[in-house]
Amino acid sequence: MSAEFYTTEELAEYLKLSEQTIRLWIKQGKVKSYKFGRAHRIPIEEVQRFLEEARKESQKEVGDNK
Repeated sequence: MSAEFYTTEELAEYLKLSEQTIRLWIKQGKVKSYKFGRAHRIPIEEVQRFLEEARKESQKEVGDNK
């Protein structure tokens, strides 16, 4: 099994957001992660799921404003 993970720092850099935002999303359950000691690891598949969900929600909001 080959699994790839992001750290909160790597994901924040990739999404051009703060680490605080990523940690908040994890705390709110928006992004699932695995915790090893004090460090969180976010599976790449979870990032893809979250981004797809956010894209659909964004399209829905744009459609509602027409």
